[in-house]
Amino acid sequence: MIIAEEMRIKRSKMQNQEETVDEKELQKKQLELEVKRYMGVFKYHLMPWKREKFVKKVLKLRKIEAELQAREEFENEED
Repeated sequence: MIIAEEMRIKRSKMQNQEETVDEKELQKKQLELEVKRYMGVFKYHLMPWKREKFVKKVLKLRKIEAELQAREEFENEED
């Protein structure tokens, strides 16, 4: 009985680790797609050294969008 419980706990921990890995990979792919969109497909493939610059821009835009959304939610709560 105790061994079965330990195995169940180990399995659930492994599933949680797999889910976090999948989530990180998904976020990485989403970022890559956004960079492709901003750079354009040709620049993305022909100028890989410029990708980091666009990654920074995309991350900055995400931060600004999150701040605007938080501000809008705050203003809506006040009304």
